[in-house]
Amino acid sequence: YTYCLLGQHIQAIKDYDKAIALNPDGAADYKVNRGCAYMGLGQYQRSIEDFDNAIKLDPEHADALGNRGIAHLNLGQYQRAIKDFDRAIHLESNNAAAFITGRGAAYANLDRHQRAIENYNQAIKLYPEYAWAYKNRGISYNKLGQSARACVDFWKACYSGECDSLGREQKKGFCKDP
Repeated sequence: YTYCLLGQHIQAIKDYDKAIALNPDGAADYKVNRGCAYMGLGQYQRSIEDFDNAIKLDPEHADALGNRGIAHLNLGQYQRAIKDFDRAIHLESNNAAAFITGRGAAYANLDRHQRAIENYNQAIKLYPEYAWAYKNRGISYNKLGQSARACVDFWKACYSGECDSLGREQKKGFCKDP
């Protein structure tokens, strides 16, 4: 796990391979973690295989479902992502805010921005400092022509550490300093 946090995904995969080999039938968490390492390398299809295997071992593994949703999202498989996020959220994962935000991103990619905003609102209610929810909600507000609301969210995202959208808007002459 530490290797993944350090961005050393290949070493993490090697360690998870060893752990899975020692206990293949009880390795759902290791398969989820290895799947996340593959996502860190941009190998989304390979990560889905690990998440699928974890779900076979534990059909109610919320993190396996949610992370598989993230992989589907990255592959442009938005309906599949929404289905996985729905199941993960229903199981009340500790990562619910992230999965709700992911579901919102899937809706946004389907040009269903109002539905996306509803999801971002829900994520923010669970985790008021969640920068990605503010950033993504701001992007959806922009798509709906609500630039003032978008700027408010970009500032909130920046206060929580995610300033790239605010910077882009400021370079275009929008979202001036408050």
